[in-house]
Amino acid sequence: MTTVPQAETSGAKIAELGHERWMIENRAFRELATYWHADHVYRHHPRAIEAFWLMVLLTLNLFRAFYILNLKPVLRARHTQIYIASQIAADLASHGPAP
Repeated sequence: MTTVPQAETSGAKIAELGHERWMIENRAFRELATYWHADHVYRHHPRAIEAFWLMVLLTLNLFRAFYILNLKPVLRARHTQIYIASQIAADLASHGPAP
């Protein structure tokens, strides 16, 4: 179902857009839940949920920018994003809480 008039697009284009939507679902949200532990919101107030997702997406975008723009291609070829993220998390955890 769509609100786009038939004269403006074809059924094939609508189907293509639907498949692209599923790619976003599978790639982004499943990846966030599976690998980044973003599968549970700890507060159920609408603003808290919004803040949680904004922080998750901001963090992921900053990490990906670091991974793609800062790491040398040889290092990226040798290690996955999950491995690099685990190394960053371990380094942060080893320094303890901020004073």
